[in-house]
Amino acid sequence: MKVFSGENAEALKTKCGTLNYMAPELSGQETYAGPPVDIFACGVMLFMMLTSKQPFNEANDIWHQRLVADPVKAMQQRDIKISDEALDLVAKMVAIDPTERFTVE
Repeated sequence: MKVFSGENAEALKTKCGTLNYMAPELSGQETYAGPPVDIFACGVMLFMMLTSKQPFNEANDIWHQRLVADPVKAMQQRDIKISDEALDLVAKMVAIDPTERFTVE
């Protein structure tokens, strides 16, 4: 059995999911940490549930960068209505740098 945290933890290697919404660190790296990738995916799904729209076309594209840099302006440019609190949550869940993403803790 694989262990994903603690002293005997093993890095993840399998990349699965919808290509357009995979966390940026999945493109190019051989291994990755699971929790930040899962938080990213949850952020994408939460945005879609709240707005019925896609947050961006693919990780790290111009709309993803705008969402992270200035979420309010990005939503105004796309004429998307979402509460400030929900937008702040989503933007922090889909941060480009996995170390800057919200965690479950």
